[in-house]
Order: sequence, then C-alpha cells, then structure tokens
Amino acid sequence: MPVQTTYPARLDPAFAGQQGDTDNARVISRTVTIGALAFGAVAVQGATDRTVRPPDASNTDFVGIAVMDQAQATPQPDQYAVGSDAALIRTGPVWVTVGEAVSVGAPAFFVPATGAIVTTATGNIAIPASRFDTSAQSGGLALLFLG
Repeated sequence: MPVQTTYPARLDPAFAGQQGDTDNARVISRTVTIGALAFGAVAVQGATDRTVRPPDASNTDFVGIAVMDQAQATPQPDQYAVGSDAALIRTGPVWVTVGEAVSVGAPAFFVPATGAIVTTATGNIAIPASRFDTSAQSGGLALLFLG
C-alpha cells in the first residue's frame, strides 16, 4: 500500500458542488437522463417528469445546481452519470466554478449552450433569486447563494 509522504500547506478552501456552509438549504433529487452532470453544474428540466440534464441551447429551464455526493465513485468521482439520481440544491449556498470574473453581490446567469455560470445577462438565462457571496476570477470558485 502506498504511503502519503507529502502534504499541502493548506487545504483547498472549497470545491465545485460543495455546500457553502450550514445555512438552511433545500436539496432535491432528480434522475439524470442525458449527459453526465458535473458537481457544481447547472441542471435543467429533462424531457420527462423528475428528470434533469445539462443545459443546451434548447433546454434552459433551471432546476438547480448539482451538489457533491461522495457515493458517486464510478465511472467518474466528480459527476452524476446518466441514470443516477442527482442531488440538486434549490436554495442555499453552493460553490461553483465560474465562466468569467464575478463580484460579490452580483446576480448569476448561465450560458445556454455551455452551462457556464456568469454575471453577464445579455443572451444568458437568469438563475432565479441568486447572488454571488464571494468574488472570483474566470475559472475560479465562487460561493453562489440561491434564494
């Protein structure tokens, strides 16, 4: 068995899909029907009842943000596979990877074709009652509060 011999000076402050704190949160479950759903990613309504999928240009009905689940070990440990039940946060704080620089207090939107979470409203879909609780550079982690 390998032995760990190096340790980081600090733990990562967060990771995509991690709930932000112990604030009240509303988390629901839905079955993923098309395409794997990464932790911290936008989930939109699927074609049938109680299903979700990643967004694309024609599917933009926001359902929630995928919350990390340690039980999702295969085939990828950082996403929900097609056919699995995804935990989705509807209200409360969650860490997300942002597709552009964001500032604290700004509302959140997602790009229909890619699902990238941004603050640019033009051409993008609003994430209802959302605001960023932290700032971040493009590609970084930001705490998003869903209200």
